[in-house]
Amino acid sequence: MNLSNSENTRTRRAPFRLGVAIAVVLLLLIAGITFRQIKNLQRSADLVSLSFQVDKEINNLFSMYNIMESAQFRSVIVRDSSFQLSYEDYRQQSESSLKKLYQLTETVPENQRTLDSVTVIKDKLHASLTKINSQLPAFNSQDREILQEVRTADSLLHKLRQLKIKLVLKKESLLQERLSAYQSQSFITHLTSLLLAIFSLIVFIIFFKIIDEDRKSIIRAETFLQSILKNTDNIINYYEPIYDRDGRIHDFRVVFANDSNKTHMGMAPESMIGKEVSKIFPFLLLNGELDELINSFKEQKRIAFDRQIAANGKKMWFASVVRPLSNGLLIIARNSTEEKNSEEKLIRLNQELKERNKDLDDTRKLLKVILESTDNTINHYEAVYDEQGKVIDFRILYVTENISNYIDFTAQEVIGKLVSEVYPMTIESGSFEVMLNCINTQQKEVIERKYVYQNKDLWFRTTLQPINNRLTATASNITHIKEAEKHLLHLNEELQIQNSILSNAEGMAKIGSYIWDVSQDTLRISDNFYHLLDREVGSVDPTIDSFMNIVHSEDKAIFKAKAEKAISSLQSLEHTFRVVTNQGNIKYLKIFGQFMHSKKDPVMIGVAQDVTKQIKSERNLINRNRELKRSNAELESFNRVASHDLQEPLRKIQMFISRINDLDGVSKRSQNYFEKITQAADRMQTLIKNLLTYSRIDSAIEKIEEVDLNKVMENIQDNLSVQIKESGMQLEVDDSLPSVQAVPFQMEQLFNNLISNAIKYRSPDRKPQVVVRSELVRRESINAAFTKLARKYYLITVEDNGIGFKQENADRIFEIFQRLHYQPEYKGTGIGLAICKKIVENHRGYIQAFGKEGEGSSFQIYLPFTTSTNGAPLKGRKQEEEEQYN
Repeated sequence: MNLSNSENTRTRRAPFRLGVAIAVVLLLLIAGITFRQIKNLQRSADLVSLSFQVDKEINNLFSMYNIMESAQFRSVIVRDSSFQLSYEDYRQQSESSLKKLYQLTETVPENQRTLDSVTVIKDKLHASLTKINSQLPAFNSQDREILQEVRTADSLLHKLRQLKIKLVLKKESLLQERLSAYQSQSFITHLTSLLLAIFSLIVFIIFFKIIDEDRKSIIRAETFLQSILKNTDNIINYYEPIYDRDGRIHDFRVVFANDSNKTHMGMAPESMIGKEVSKIFPFLLLNGELDELINSFKEQKRIAFDRQIAANGKKMWFASVVRPLSNGLLIIARNSTEEKNSEEKLIRLNQELKERNKDLDDTRKLLKVILESTDNTINHYEAVYDEQGKVIDFRILYVTENISNYIDFTAQEVIGKLVSEVYPMTIESGSFEVMLNCINTQQKEVIERKYVYQNKDLWFRTTLQPINNRLTATASNITHIKEAEKHLLHLNEELQIQNSILSNAEGMAKIGSYIWDVSQDTLRISDNFYHLLDREVGSVDPTIDSFMNIVHSEDKAIFKAKAEKAISSLQSLEHTFRVVTNQGNIKYLKIFGQFMHSKKDPVMIGVAQDVTKQIKSERNLINRNRELKRSNAELESFNRVASHDLQEPLRKIQMFISRINDLDGVSKRSQNYFEKITQAADRMQTLIKNLLTYSRIDSAIEKIEEVDLNKVMENIQDNLSVQIKESGMQLEVDDSLPSVQAVPFQMEQLFNNLISNAIKYRSPDRKPQVVVRSELVRRESINAAFTKLARKYYLITVEDNGIGFKQENADRIFEIFQRLHYQPEYKGTGIGLAICKKIVENHRGYIQAFGKEGEGSSFQIYLPFTTSTNGAPLKGRKQEEEEQYN
């Protein structure tokens, strides 16, 4: 009967459902039309608003340009560049406004093109205004260039105003169109909204009756649902969210709970309803499940939990499903404790099985790897018995693959054969009897035997392990051990010989060695160390305190301080000190030691050398240096005398001879004598001046600076212009001579002497020619034999085509007072080239000469390359050598 009524109800409601569907479709259609009209109205309103924003940004942009113009022109008027800061601020604001205008008008191509023109003109305007500002410090009212820039800026601003008008006109046009569209959309929207309201009212009246009938059906369904909730074994709860002051969900309130909560959780449904979920189930806060419930409600998505909890004094598993329902969450939890326990047992059993299988597999693999990778040869035998039960042989059951290294068979070929057939050497060496005894007594045996294979002696140590009627033989090739033992004996013999040689070498070199164990306070010194101390071997106790008794009393404190410092930092020890020999003599010893172990257990090894003779030699050298300084002082005193006292008589001789030559009645013969006297006096004066120049070269070497050799050559050409013109000499000089660190006047003297020398010793048969060139070379490529302190050198070559010289005299020409040509036409003192050599050497360089008689000569000068070319004060010569040269 009930079934028939239900079918009649469904049949009666079929037309209503169709009507609902049609009504919903029409309602959605009208609502869609209304929504579209509202969207169109909103779009029209947005376009109108956009027009007003464009208008605002246009006014803002061009007002910025006007303000920038005012700020910059004010800078021009008051001649103050401080306005540049405000100008830069306005410029940045205008760039931001222009960028925003680009974004607002991106749908209007005409405005975009106009803004492109604005961008071009404003860049020109910024460049013009920047140029005006840069010339403010030197600006005057008659400056045509800056006035022209001002007119240019004014012209650019005029163009920008025209573009503004164009943008404003376009904006006004678009605004009128958008206002008209907005008004039209507004009317249509109001009309569609009215139609939607009327249709909705009709639909509401029609379906009210249907809803009332459905309410009654729901009541019947709720009654049925309550019956199910009371009889189900699952926990079914319903929660509603709890909001805080900020509208955020922070917890849930229990709205419904069925009787299964009491069955499984021990909580009556009446005591749960109305309470907060976090207080009823606090475990939700521990594992973050409360946050997941909140997310499930917010995102309206289904989630599932599978967790273990403690309730009623025992642990239980629950599989929970959370579904968002209406304004809350429906939770259905099923007690799955029995299932979990069964699963855990099954997993535990499977894991144990896997582990056992894995261990077994690992064992098999390990055994295989060991057998395949070991250097040992492993054999497994089975005893072979005769009829009386006596062991007469062994059958090979297993052998490792490396057996082929020692016999002429492979492992596969020997398996199943008898030991007597495969290893006949076991019988010859007596190993077979040991194997028989091992299988009979069931005792482990170890044997060492030598075998010969392919004319080589092989030693094996074999371990025999019996297992009932089977025997495992593990043979290790110990040939290398036997050879190492033999080699060790040989090394011991050699070590004794070397120790003897070392002892003799220490005696010849007058050195001794020591080993100092700091932590044990033990000191081992070599026999020759005792000889250095003039003491018998072993006469000093092996402690550092005993050794300190030998050290001179004045040196003990500093020696102890240096030793303690070396120990604390584990650094090497190097010190020279005095010792008192057994005969009371004083010797100087120099020790050097180095730690070989950690700070916890430091051990120093080192050597000691008798440096008594060196110390005395150094003292003698110091005394000789003092004598040399005294001699140099006397030489400087002589220079002062030579510069004044010696030249004064010469000047008087020259003066009186000049007066005599002016007298009447002097015979020609007398005039000839007086002329020779004058020449001799002039030569004497030149010689004194050159000697002074030679002696003063060292005193000026500290006054070095950067010298441009190009300028030096220009000065020399000016100074020697008369001689160059008279001789007709052709002088060719590189355009790129280097700059060097030198004393300026000495560089001029160096090249002046070389050029003068080329003019003096020119060939009468050809036109004189001198070539000066330079290049930068590395010290590795220099063949000249001198101490090369710098990494690179300037090679400067002065080459002439004069009378030349024999190459064997190349070193003599740099010696003082040495002259190779004594003809009257070649005048000189023999000091010029000596001065050149001394100048070059004092600049840490080198000069050498090459010549060929009758063809010419070449002088090569090496000057060190330096990097101090910025004109800064240079360091002293000694400091420069320490820091710059290696």
